[in-house]
Amino acid sequence: MKKHTVILSDYSRKPESPSLGVIRQYSKCLIALPVFYDNVSVICNDDLLTKKVSHILANAPHMANKNNKLVSLFAIDDHIFMIVSTDRPVVNSHQWIPYYAQYVSGFFVFCHRHSTSYIFDNCGVPVFPLSGIQEPNMSLLDFERDTHSKSMTITKDISVFFRGRYNTRLPRKFLARQIQEHITNAHISNSGDHKSLPTQDYVDLMCRSKIAWCPRSVKSPPDFECNASTGREFEAMCLECLVVRPSIGTIETEERVPGVHFVEIKNDSSDLIEKLRYYLEHEDERKEIAHNGRLWWERNCSTIARANQIYSDCLKATGATQ
Repeated sequence: MKKHTVILSDYSRKPESPSLGVIRQYSKCLIALPVFYDNVSVICNDDLLTKKVSHILANAPHMANKNNKLVSLFAIDDHIFMIVSTDRPVVNSHQWIPYYAQYVSGFFVFCHRHSTSYIFDNCGVPVFPLSGIQEPNMSLLDFERDTHSKSMTITKDISVFFRGRYNTRLPRKFLARQIQEHITNAHISNSGDHKSLPTQDYVDLMCRSKIAWCPRSVKSPPDFECNASTGREFEAMCLECLVVRPSIGTIETEERVPGVHFVEIKNDSSDLIEKLRYYLEHEDERKEIAHNGRLWWERNCSTIARANQIYSDCLKATGATQ
């Protein structure tokens, strides 16, 4: 069995930034590889990585769009993979892809939409968003298991949970007010008020919630692919909290089915209150769909699934064997 070495950047030497926070999520999945593969070792070493990639960055073209940014490079054996952070993955791609394609074996793309991160790679499946706020001394795998265990034992006394920016978004603000007026024990908070919510408090709120309302972002057109899902949906699925959201259009490795993995409402949200009331009154149906959502997350978004997919994609791109 061939031994494979993965070389990552040592992020502890770099200043904190939104892009860096996202790339750490990706790296934590790669760091988990030795847990699942005996023939893989992972090294975090900036100097060693620089020796391998310095020739690539020497004449790297500047990306004209300020929202496009080369985030990181990582290596598996003698093959280099590039990670890009961008608002729109197709913007200016003709300027930089031909250059980097000369040197790298594959691309992984992260799509940012301001305060919300939509994280995709060449599989088209998001990474578990909560990994960016886990306890520093707890592995991502342990963190996922710990939060899920808590969601199974904690009392679900919150009917509907929503946390997001809605202070300048009239449709969201109106819907949030409707929920508070018509649904008892709802928890609606505005993350745009710049008040920090401690990680543990956020996790506890999600664990205590029966339903998570996940409206589509209004910062992009409804058919914009990276706008089709929000990170909170996958957090809710992990914690077996029923996801209620408008229709979904993104392409995924395993399609999520309305009524099976989540509850779909009309794009104008006119049936939101009706659907919330129905699934609060029909507990068995709510729990079944929430559990199906959890199983979907395990197959597509968990650290185990993500590490396997990343590693398999990289080996396939290089023609290597496990």
